[in-house]
Amino acid sequence: MKIQFDSRPASAGTFSVFNWRWVCQSKSLGCWATLSMLTCLYFLCVSVSFANTKADSLCTSFSPVWSLSQSCWGGDPKQTSLGSVSSPLYVIDLSPPKSKDEIAQDMREKEKKEREDSLLVVFNGLVAVFTFFLALSSGYLWLETRRLRKISNQQGEDLKTSIALAKRASEVAIALELPIFVIENVTISKMKGTLTINLGNHGRTPAIISSHSLLTQIDQALPLEPTYPMASVIDEVSSRIVEKGHVYEISRDTHLSQDAWKSISERKTILWAYGYLEYIDFLKQRRQAGYCLAYEPNRYDNGGKWVLKGPPKYTYDQLVVC
Repeated sequence: MKIQFDSRPASAGTFSVFNWRWVCQSKSLGCWATLSMLTCLYFLCVSVSFANTKADSLCTSFSPVWSLSQSCWGGDPKQTSLGSVSSPLYVIDLSPPKSKDEIAQDMREKEKKEREDSLLVVFNGLVAVFTFFLALSSGYLWLETRRLRKISNQQGEDLKTSIALAKRASEVAIALELPIFVIENVTISKMKGTLTINLGNHGRTPAIISSHSLLTQIDQALPLEPTYPMASVIDEVSSRIVEKGHVYEISRDTHLSQDAWKSISERKTILWAYGYLEYIDFLKQRRQAGYCLAYEPNRYDNGGKWVLKGPPKYTYDQLVVC
């Protein structure tokens, strides 16, 4: 038996400053200790029973003396009271000596009682042994149940972690296969008043276009959340399929006055273009990709360029919840 002392500071949930750990290094040592304890218990039971038997025999041997002492002190075993209250007279009735047959009968009864007492001692010893092993089994069962509970809790945590990792891996794998639309080119014609946006599919799978929306607004800033009026939504009746590497074109009439273009060129206001493209992916899920652009005019000519700009909620790629 080896005792290990742990002098680390006690944390929450401990009972003392020092944690005592008992580590059993030898099974044979434990077996010998158990047998020694059982042997001591057995001999203790035998000794107690033998002492009780001897005490009974001693009391039986001195029964005449006990009767006499009781009669002298006012007892009443085998005695007859004569005389008056003021001067009592006691006569002790002594039994005649026992014959040989009676003595032999008493010896046989005594031996029979001793055998019964011996059997009772053995029975009590067996009950004690059974109780001891039952206590050991209960303690071992409690320890095993506690260990299994810890293992099951750890396995539950590991299972949750594995499920989370598997879900994340599947999401990453699906995301790699999804269509990815990127704005490749944006043009605006001041003469025709037309705004055109080309969205290219840079994903690994084709997409089925279901609808799209494109809006323009002249202002210093956009609202924090986008709104798409029903009038701006155009449904794709033919359900056009955009393969990997192909481009989908969205156009809108944008007629701006000279004053509006002057304000935009002087950077007093900003020309915004925002909208979304709704499509169905290879998993038959409806998705929506939002975008937002701002027109930045050049300082030295009438030209300009479109840049990705705007509130964060205008740019997204998410599932459509019906």
